[in-house]
Amino acid sequence: ETAAALSGVNFDRSSEISSRRKTLSLDGVRTLSPAAAGALRQCDVLSLDGLTSLSPAVAGIFGQNVNDLSINGMKHLDPVTAAAIVARSVSGDTWVLKSLSLKGLTSLSPEVARALAGGGVEKLDFDGVTALSAEAARALERFFGNASFNGLTSLSPGVAAALGDTDLKQLSLDGLTDLDAETAKALAGDKERNLSLDGLASLSPEAAAALAGQSLSLDGLTSLSPHTARALAQGKYLSLNGLSDLPADVAGALAEMRGEKLSLDGLKEISPAVAELLVKSRVTTVELRGLVNASPEVLRTLDRCRRQRGQGSELDILLSRDVLREMYRLPLERLRRIDDDVNR
Repeated sequence: ETAAALSGVNFDRSSEISSRRKTLSLDGVRTLSPAAAGALRQCDVLSLDGLTSLSPAVAGIFGQNVNDLSINGMKHLDPVTAAAIVARSVSGDTWVLKSLSLKGLTSLSPEVARALAGGGVEKLDFDGVTALSAEAARALERFFGNASFNGLTSLSPGVAAALGDTDLKQLSLDGLTDLDAETAKALAGDKERNLSLDGLASLSPEAAAALAGQSLSLDGLTSLSPHTARALAQGKYLSLNGLSDLPADVAGALAEMRGEKLSLDGLKEISPAVAELLVKSRVTTVELRGLVNASPEVLRTLDRCRRQRGQGSELDILLSRDVLREMYRLPLERLRRIDDDVNR
């Protein structure tokens, strides 16, 4: 018998299961009593995607004890239950529940949104929501965490403005395939945040200008003009991992970025001219971990950047292990400053 195959969990069985692991998937469970929920509270990460309903009593138990809770089978959520999930106890100086996944919801009422925003949860996942009203978006006004609405395929200026007025630190809208300048301006608002718009295959210079100053993930873009690149490079973070080619004029525009990170992991090769522009970048970190082909001239330029960093330069360029091996011609285990996530 596996945990995921269970259709119900009693107190004794749940206590036995939770005592053995901190991450647990019980997606086969259809019903759960408060006693069984209490026995599962030792789990840090708990998935109960098979549940289609949840009582406020059970919701409160999970909210007070679980760090990461997934209940994606829930098609409906009432305000009382929503409030019970986030009205949790404090462990030390931090709230217990950090991430709540509600991908089963296809709509979000203002009342439920307001109840969920009232707690200290850091991340809310609403990827199943396909339509969002301005009222519901506005109800998230005091939510200071990360929200994901990747199921939205369109966004009106009114809803965008409501989202732009919130205190969200990060907003993911990867389902959007089009974003005009008016909606982009409303979405940006007057607050700086991280915006993920990886579903966009194109972005006009006007829309890019409206998003200037935001930290952006635009991994769906496969090309962009120097003008657009210059507008996008005004934020702290910019991810353009969908680019497979980087012309020198675009690289020059991106090199003006003064932020913390420029990610270009989709590039498999770059020209010597582009390498020269990137190593002169004003950004703190440039990610080129997708490079597989690098000419000797490019390698020399990147190596010069490495040596300059050792002499006080602030720029750091993250490369793939293959390129680092070629650059240093040393055994892999002797390479320094290679992050674990660089491995490809």
